[in-house]
Amino acid sequence: MTDLSASVKQLFNYKLLLLYLSLCVIILLKTYFDIDGCLSPDSTFYLRLAKNLVAGEGFRIADYTSPDGKSFFAIWPVGYPILIFVISKLTGLGVIWASKVLNLLIIGIVLFVFKHIFEKNVHWAGLMFFVYSTIIIFSFTWSEGPFILFLLFTSVSLYKCVETNGRILWLIGLFFSGIALFLIRYIGLFSVSIIGLIALVNLLKRSWLLSIKLLIIALFQMIFAGFYLYHNKISTGFMTGMLRSLPEESNRELLKQLFSALKEEFIVIHCGIPLTLSFGLLVLLGIYLFRSRGKKQSNKNNVDLWKYFLLTGILYFGAIVGAKWFSNFMPLDNRYLFPSSFFILLSLASYLQGKPSVKIMNLPIVYLVILTTLTIHYIPHTDYIYKNITKEINYFQNPNYIDNSRAILEKYKEVEPKSVVIFGPIHLRYLRDDVIPTDIYNKSSFEDMINYFTQKQGWNIYINIRDDLDSHLIHESFIQFMKTNSDKQLVKLR
Repeated sequence: MTDLSASVKQLFNYKLLLLYLSLCVIILLKTYFDIDGCLSPDSTFYLRLAKNLVAGEGFRIADYTSPDGKSFFAIWPVGYPILIFVISKLTGLGVIWASKVLNLLIIGIVLFVFKHIFEKNVHWAGLMFFVYSTIIIFSFTWSEGPFILFLLFTSVSLYKCVETNGRILWLIGLFFSGIALFLIRYIGLFSVSIIGLIALVNLLKRSWLLSIKLLIIALFQMIFAGFYLYHNKISTGFMTGMLRSLPEESNRELLKQLFSALKEEFIVIHCGIPLTLSFGLLVLLGIYLFRSRGKKQSNKNNVDLWKYFLLTGILYFGAIVGAKWFSNFMPLDNRYLFPSSFFILLSLASYLQGKPSVKIMNLPIVYLVILTTLTIHYIPHTDYIYKNITKEINYFQNPNYIDNSRAILEKYKEVEPKSVVIFGPIHLRYLRDDVIPTDIYNKSSFEDMINYFTQKQGWNIYINIRDDLDSHLIHESFIQFMKTNSDKQLVKLR
């Protein structure tokens, strides 16, 4: 009976369950209370394709620049929208809430993997998810979430391949996790470099057969990526769906972006404390864990796994920084560096795993206080909860995504199918199947814009009247048009 009780206790870690439920509450509330639903422009493209798949319309989405009004989804890989589609079909949820459920599912799977790595200390390792950048990544509909999951599978599979001298099960896992990485983000092809480096190390150790197996896996992954990119080229004229020019920023500006992003990554909880103090706390924590680490490993089977996590973090950092230096995409920020910092932190946790020697840290109450404090810190509008209760105001009536999305649908309900809305909200991209919001990305005049869209036969053209356009980025003729029609919300141009 005692053995059975111990087994159940080992299987059911209530502290880990509380951690997971806390993350669920935080992410769902952050989505609800963010008027944009924690969505960025690229998020809406993922949702647009996912909604296409739910409707059985395939991988071609509405595109007014295409002769037939549709184009293949190629600027990003199709893997992430497919995952959202699967969750939406299984649950019956709309694509935005399906994307949030997907994030929670991914967190659960990662924690399950952590349980096998950290064993009794998994609830402490799980606190990694309360790092500021991690909370943001898993609150937004971004591909970095599943990217982290498949990167973890790749690292563990590669480690197991080496430990088992290339057992077929782990080789298959390594192959498919690498394919999944590429299908989630094009930069995922960098995993080939991890495999290649480990193959080279084993080649130097004269493990010929293992090296050959790993190189074959890497080769097949590259062949798959080559066929996929070739299909993009045929479908859109570009291997990644658009022309990738050199970055517009100077080397100095790129370095400034990089250091700024690194600084943000050091802010673990992001609660307003100075950067130096945040960094100092990290250093002290590292020293404390190192000094308190027992001589015995908590899991002798995974003694070198931390090296694979560290290698993954370092190589990804080099890949994403190199990609930014030679191609033009969004400014380099902590979102792009997140996979690197996550795996470097995971490497540190794996290396220093073991219960802290200070007895007070073994008391459940200590962990529960830390978890409760972090949860309250991240729950949105916690400062209003007391006021809402005392004044009998509904907490959920604060500005939120649900009300905002309803307002958008109401405002644009009269817009005809197959319409382009200039300066329209990004949410139209997935809220309406037949409407495309767009911006004017250069300082083209209003007349030039009219001439451009005149060539797009079969599309209705609307312009959303706004008073927040930046005159430094938008031509003065647009600003004047907005002032002239300030008494309207929407103007049909054609």
